[in-house]
Amino acid sequence: MRKIKDNLGTFIITLVVLLFPMLAGMILWNQLPNEIATHWGPDGNPDGYSSRAVAVFAMPAFLLVLHLIGSLAIAKKDTNAISDKLFCILLWICPVMSIVITTFIYATALGYKVNMPFVVLMLLGIIYIVLGNYLPKARQNHFFGVRIKWTLESKKNCEHTNRFSAKMMVALGLIYILCAVLAIFIEMKTALVVIVCGTLIGAVFAMILYSYLYYLKHNQDKDY
Repeated sequence: MRKIKDNLGTFIITLVVLLFPMLAGMILWNQLPNEIATHWGPDGNPDGYSSRAVAVFAMPAFLLVLHLIGSLAIAKKDTNAISDKLFCILLWICPVMSIVITTFIYATALGYKVNMPFVVLMLLGIIYIVLGNYLPKARQNHFFGVRIKWTLESKKNCEHTNRFSAKMMVALGLIYILCAVLAIFIEMKTALVVIVCGTLIGAVFAMILYSYLYYLKHNQDKDY
Protein backbone atom coordinates (compact mmCIF):
# COMPACT_ATOMS: atom_id res chain seq x y z
CA MET A 1 0.00 0.00 0.00
CA ARG A 2 3.04 2.30 -0.26
CA LYS A 3 1.61 3.89 -3.40
CA ILE A 4 -1.43 5.18 -1.48
CA LYS A 5 0.71 6.30 1.48
CA ASP A 6 2.96 8.29 -0.87
CA ASN A 7 -0.09 9.92 -2.47
CA LEU A 8 -2.37 10.00 0.56
CA GLY A 9 -3.38 13.64 0.09
CA THR A 10 -4.56 13.08 -3.48
CA PHE A 11 -6.30 9.85 -2.47
CA ILE A 12 -8.27 11.58 0.31
CA ILE A 13 -9.17 14.54 -1.93
CA THR A 14 -10.53 12.20 -4.62
CA LEU A 15 -12.66 10.41 -2.04
CA VAL A 16 -14.09 13.73 -0.88
CA VAL A 17 -14.77 14.83 -4.47
CA LEU A 18 -16.61 11.56 -5.09
CA LEU A 19 -19.01 12.51 -2.28
CA PHE A 20 -19.84 15.92 -3.82
CA PRO A 21 -22.58 14.58 -6.17
CA MET A 22 -24.40 13.04 -3.20
CA LEU A 23 -24.15 16.29 -1.25
CA ALA A 24 -25.36 18.30 -4.24
CA GLY A 25 -28.23 15.86 -4.72
CA MET A 26 -29.31 16.24 -1.10
CA ILE A 27 -29.20 20.04 -1.39
CA LEU A 28 -31.31 19.89 -4.57
CA TRP A 29 -33.51 17.04 -3.30
CA ASN A 30 -36.79 18.94 -3.16
CA GLN A 31 -36.21 20.46 -6.60
CA LEU A 32 -35.45 17.15 -8.30
CA PRO A 33 -38.32 15.08 -9.79
CA ASN A 34 -39.12 11.60 -8.49
CA GLU A 35 -37.94 10.05 -11.79
CA ILE A 36 -34.64 11.27 -13.24
CA ALA A 37 -33.18 10.55 -16.67
CA THR A 38 -29.96 8.55 -16.26
CA HIS A 39 -29.47 7.11 -19.74
CA TRP A 40 -29.54 8.74 -23.17
CA GLY A 41 -29.82 7.28 -26.65
CA PRO A 42 -27.48 8.22 -29.54
CA ASP A 43 -30.03 10.84 -30.63
CA GLY A 44 -29.50 12.69 -27.35
CA ASN A 45 -32.96 11.93 -25.94
CA PRO A 46 -33.41 10.22 -22.55
CA ASP A 47 -34.38 6.56 -22.86
CA GLY A 48 -33.80 5.36 -19.31
CA TYR A 49 -34.95 6.69 -15.94
CA SER A 50 -34.09 5.99 -12.29
CA SER A 51 -35.64 7.00 -9.02
CA ARG A 52 -34.37 10.14 -7.33
CA ALA A 53 -32.67 8.08 -4.61
CA VAL A 54 -30.82 5.91 -7.14
CA ALA A 55 -29.66 8.92 -9.15
CA VAL A 56 -28.46 10.83 -6.08
CA PHE A 57 -26.94 8.01 -4.02
CA ALA A 58 -26.54 4.74 -5.92
CA MET A 59 -24.72 6.03 -9.01
CA PRO A 60 -22.09 8.10 -7.14
CA ALA A 61 -21.72 5.26 -4.61
CA PHE A 62 -21.01 2.81 -7.44
CA LEU A 63 -18.20 5.02 -8.75
CA LEU A 64 -16.90 5.46 -5.21
CA VAL A 65 -16.69 1.69 -4.70
CA LEU A 66 -15.12 1.25 -8.15
CA HIS A 67 -12.57 3.93 -7.25
CA LEU A 68 -11.67 2.22 -3.98
CA ILE A 69 -11.34 -1.25 -5.50
CA GLY A 70 -9.22 -0.01 -8.40
CA SER A 71 -6.96 2.17 -6.26
CA LEU A 72 -6.34 -0.49 -3.64
CA ALA A 73 -5.75 -3.20 -6.25
CA ILE A 74 -3.17 -1.10 -8.12
CA ALA A 75 -1.44 -0.01 -4.92
CA LYS A 76 -1.27 -3.58 -3.63
CA LYS A 77 0.15 -5.35 -6.68
CA ASP A 78 1.89 -2.89 -9.00
CA THR A 79 3.65 -0.37 -6.78
CA ASN A 80 6.82 -0.18 -8.87
CA ALA A 81 5.27 -0.58 -12.33
CA ILE A 82 3.21 2.62 -12.23
CA SER A 83 4.74 6.01 -11.44
CA ASP A 84 3.27 8.29 -8.78
CA LYS A 85 2.21 10.77 -11.46
CA LEU A 86 0.35 8.13 -13.45
CA PHE A 87 -1.20 6.75 -10.26
CA CYS A 88 -2.53 10.22 -9.40
CA ILE A 89 -4.03 10.57 -12.88
CA LEU A 90 -5.74 7.18 -12.49
CA LEU A 91 -7.06 8.31 -9.10
CA TRP A 92 -8.86 11.24 -10.73
CA ILE A 93 -10.72 9.26 -13.43
CA CYS A 94 -13.72 8.19 -11.32
CA PRO A 95 -14.07 11.53 -9.48
CA VAL A 96 -14.02 13.52 -12.72
CA MET A 97 -16.51 11.17 -14.38
CA SER A 98 -18.78 11.33 -11.32
CA ILE A 99 -18.74 15.14 -11.13
CA VAL A 100 -19.26 15.69 -14.87
CA ILE A 101 -21.96 13.07 -15.41
CA THR A 102 -24.00 13.83 -12.28
CA THR A 103 -23.77 17.58 -12.96
CA PHE A 104 -25.45 17.14 -16.32
CA ILE A 105 -27.92 14.57 -14.95
CA TYR A 106 -29.04 17.09 -12.32
CA ALA A 107 -29.11 19.86 -14.91
CA THR A 108 -31.40 17.78 -17.14
CA ALA A 109 -33.63 16.93 -14.17
CA LEU A 110 -33.95 20.65 -13.38
CA GLY A 111 -35.13 21.41 -16.89
CA TYR A 112 -31.93 22.53 -18.60
CA LYS A 113 -31.29 21.26 -22.12
CA VAL A 114 -28.15 19.11 -22.21
CA ASN A 115 -26.55 17.37 -25.18
CA MET A 116 -25.44 14.21 -23.39
CA PRO A 117 -23.76 12.55 -26.41
CA PHE A 118 -21.53 15.64 -26.60
CA VAL A 119 -20.75 15.49 -22.88
CA VAL A 120 -19.97 11.76 -22.77
CA LEU A 121 -17.95 11.66 -26.00
CA MET A 122 -15.95 14.77 -25.08
CA LEU A 123 -15.21 13.33 -21.63
CA LEU A 124 -14.15 9.95 -23.05
CA GLY A 125 -12.07 11.64 -25.73
CA ILE A 126 -10.13 13.69 -23.20
CA ILE A 127 -9.59 10.67 -20.92
CA TYR A 128 -8.28 8.56 -23.83
CA ILE A 129 -5.88 11.30 -24.92
CA VAL A 130 -4.53 11.82 -21.39
CA LEU A 131 -4.10 8.09 -20.74
CA GLY A 132 -2.61 7.58 -24.19
CA ASN A 133 0.10 10.10 -23.39
CA TYR A 134 1.07 8.24 -20.23
CA LEU A 135 0.65 4.66 -21.47
CA PRO A 136 4.21 4.39 -22.91
CA LYS A 137 5.61 5.26 -19.46
CA ALA A 138 3.88 2.34 -17.74
CA ARG A 139 5.98 -0.72 -17.16
CA GLN A 140 4.69 -4.28 -17.26
CA ASN A 141 1.78 -4.58 -14.81
CA HIS A 142 -1.59 -6.27 -14.27
CA PHE A 143 -3.90 -3.24 -14.30
CA PHE A 144 -2.94 -0.54 -16.77
CA GLY A 145 -2.11 -0.95 -20.44
CA VAL A 146 -2.55 -3.87 -22.81
CA ARG A 147 -2.75 -6.94 -20.59
CA ILE A 148 -2.81 -10.02 -22.76
CA LYS A 149 -0.77 -13.25 -22.92
CA TRP A 150 2.16 -11.88 -24.92
CA THR A 151 2.55 -8.59 -23.05
CA LEU A 152 2.43 -10.29 -19.66
CA GLU A 153 5.09 -12.81 -20.73
CA SER A 154 7.56 -10.30 -22.17
CA LYS A 155 8.62 -6.84 -20.99
CA LYS A 156 9.82 -6.01 -24.50
CA ASN A 157 6.47 -6.97 -26.01
CA CYS A 158 4.66 -4.97 -23.32
CA GLU A 159 6.81 -1.90 -23.94
CA HIS A 160 6.38 -1.90 -27.73
CA THR A 161 2.68 -2.80 -27.59
CA ASN A 162 1.99 0.00 -25.11
CA ARG A 163 3.76 2.50 -27.36
CA PHE A 164 1.65 1.42 -30.32
CA SER A 165 -1.52 1.33 -28.23
CA ALA A 166 -0.84 4.84 -26.91
CA LYS A 167 -1.07 6.16 -30.47
CA MET A 168 -4.32 4.25 -30.96
CA MET A 169 -5.79 5.70 -27.75
CA VAL A 170 -4.88 9.26 -28.74
CA ALA A 171 -6.41 8.65 -32.18
CA LEU A 172 -9.56 7.27 -30.53
CA GLY A 173 -9.72 10.31 -28.27
CA LEU A 174 -9.51 12.66 -31.23
CA ILE A 175 -12.21 10.71 -33.08
CA TYR A 176 -14.50 10.86 -30.03
CA ILE A 177 -13.94 14.60 -29.66
CA LEU A 178 -14.73 15.07 -33.36
CA CYS A 179 -17.93 13.01 -32.92
CA ALA A 180 -18.80 15.11 -29.86
CA VAL A 181 -18.53 18.30 -31.92
CA LEU A 182 -20.55 16.79 -34.75
CA ALA A 183 -23.21 15.73 -32.23
CA ILE A 184 -23.87 19.43 -31.56
CA PHE A 185 -24.89 20.11 -35.15
CA ILE A 186 -26.05 16.72 -36.48
CA GLU A 187 -28.36 14.06 -35.07
CA MET A 188 -26.06 11.19 -36.01
CA LYS A 189 -28.05 8.50 -34.18
CA THR A 190 -27.08 5.08 -35.61
CA ALA A 191 -24.04 6.49 -37.40
CA LEU A 192 -22.68 7.78 -34.08
CA VAL A 193 -22.99 4.35 -32.46
CA VAL A 194 -21.35 2.66 -35.45
CA ILE A 195 -18.44 5.11 -35.48
CA VAL A 196 -17.81 4.97 -31.73
CA CYS A 197 -18.17 1.20 -31.36
CA GLY A 198 -16.48 0.43 -34.68
CA THR A 199 -13.38 2.50 -33.95
CA LEU A 200 -13.11 1.10 -30.41
CA ILE A 201 -13.37 -2.52 -31.58
CA GLY A 202 -10.95 -1.82 -34.42
CA ALA A 203 -8.42 -0.21 -32.07
CA VAL A 204 -8.57 -3.09 -29.58
CA PHE A 205 -8.16 -5.62 -32.40
CA ALA A 206 -5.16 -3.66 -33.75
CA MET A 207 -3.50 -3.62 -30.30
CA ILE A 208 -3.90 -7.38 -29.88
CA LEU A 209 -2.72 -8.05 -33.43
CA TYR A 210 0.35 -5.83 -32.97
CA SER A 211 1.32 -7.72 -29.80
CA TYR A 212 0.90 -11.08 -31.51
CA LEU A 213 2.91 -10.04 -34.59
CA TYR A 214 5.66 -8.70 -32.34
CA TYR A 215 5.70 -12.05 -30.54
CA LEU A 216 6.00 -13.97 -33.82
CA LYS A 217 8.85 -11.76 -34.99
CA HIS A 218 10.88 -11.52 -31.78
CA ASN A 219 10.04 -14.49 -29.51
CA GLN A 220 13.32 -16.19 -30.43
CA ASP A 221 15.41 -13.14 -29.60
CA LYS A 222 17.72 -13.52 -26.59
CA ASP A 223 16.47 -10.33 -24.98
CA TYR A 224 12.78 -11.05 -25.63
